[in-house]
Parts: sequence; structure tokens; C-alpha cells
Amino acid sequence: MKRTLIDVEPDSPGWKIRVGVCLLERNLEKVVAIERASRLAMERHRATGQPTGVAIHTLHGGATLVGLHD
Repeated sequence: MKRTLIDVEPDSPGWKIRVGVCLLERNLEKVVAIERASRLAMERHRATGQPTGVAIHTLHGGATLVGLHD
């Protein structure tokens, strides 16, 4: 089953949270954005049973996966 990723990305002056092309929040502190995205991933997994996670993107194009729920 395909994993749904919630993205946390730099967004001057802060960080934004999005799922696909849908922007959920922006102008957040990095730690707050990661915490909220992780909570959303957990809630979606509980509600649907589908795998979820959070992808934290960097300014250099890399990404780190955290908060994985299978």
C-alpha cells in the first residue's frame, strides 16, 4: 500500500506543511511544523489504517522521513 507523506518544507520566513499540492499551514517554526505534521500523520493512520509519514525537506533538495506509521 502506498504511503501518504505529509511534507514539511522551508517557506520564508518559516516552514510550511502540505499534503500533495494542498497547503495546510505556513510560516511556522521548524519544530512546530514537524510536531503538527507528525500528529497529522498519526491521526490519518489511525483513521484509515494506511501507511503515513512525514518528509522533512531541506533547502538543498534532500528529504528525511520521520514519524512513519505502518
